[in-house]
Amino acid sequence: EEDDEEDDGRAEGEEADEARDDADDDAAVDAPQNAGVRRISEPVPRMSAADSDVGPAAARSRKRTLVPLLALAFLAALVAAAVFDFRGREDQHVAPGVGAQVEDDAASPTPTSPPPTSGGEVEAQDGTTDEGADGPVEDRATEDGETGVERGSDGAGETGDGTGDGAGEAERIVAAIAAGELRALDLLLILELGEELSWRQASDRCRTANVHDVSGFRLPALAELRSIRGARMLGSGRYWTSTLAVNEGDGNDHVYVVGVGRRNPEAVAKDTAEITVLCVRDR
Repeated sequence: EEDDEEDDGRAEGEEADEARDDADDDAAVDAPQNAGVRRISEPVPRMSAADSDVGPAAARSRKRTLVPLLALAFLAALVAAAVFDFRGREDQHVAPGVGAQVEDDAASPTPTSPPPTSGGEVEAQDGTTDEGADGPVEDRATEDGETGVERGSDGAGETGDGTGDGAGEAERIVAAIAAGELRALDLLLILELGEELSWRQASDRCRTANVHDVSGFRLPALAELRSIRGARMLGSGRYWTSTLAVNEGDGNDHVYVVGVGRRNPEAVAKDTAEITVLCVRDR
């Protein structure tokens, strides 16, 4: 019996030792996990303004840099708008003569045609057409500078405008403008026929045009047509003028045409068709 009791005591001691060993092993396994939990649960320290890259001083510096950039952008926009407005108004200015209006003729030694007078420019320097000295006179200049006057056999000037008294004519002009058949730019009456003819046909068509018994029309001079274009009173296409392009051909067979969207006038032969007819009258 004493031996049995000793055996039981040894067995209980061994079991107690094993239990302690198991407890130590569990504590060793749980120790890293508990340490990790503690590290994760620790509060993260906040960055101070001194440690941050964007502090109050840096923000103020960026604001000081942004303000001049915005001012420069605004100034550039103003300059661009001024340049655009200047280019839009440039076509409205009328040059004093053909030589100043045609950039290609500025360096040419060949003399240009004379500046337009109050009634437009003559077709040729000698006052005659290509048909010869004995042919019909077109846009012959008189001593007082008026043009478009046809002379009879006795030399007396005839305006041929078919008008009666001034008051009646003014009423007819007002009626034609109100009906949209005539337009007016300052003192210049404008009749756009819309037909596409050669230069000689266009000149004859203007001379014979009659709107409400108002006649006496002619082809516009280059400066006049450019003013009409600057007033945005031209449709699409190219339009005849009465101004000779003396630097082209023989100096008498080309005239200038003006087109919408074309900055400079174009020298075109008189027998060219498909050029639009626009007539004017300044009296």
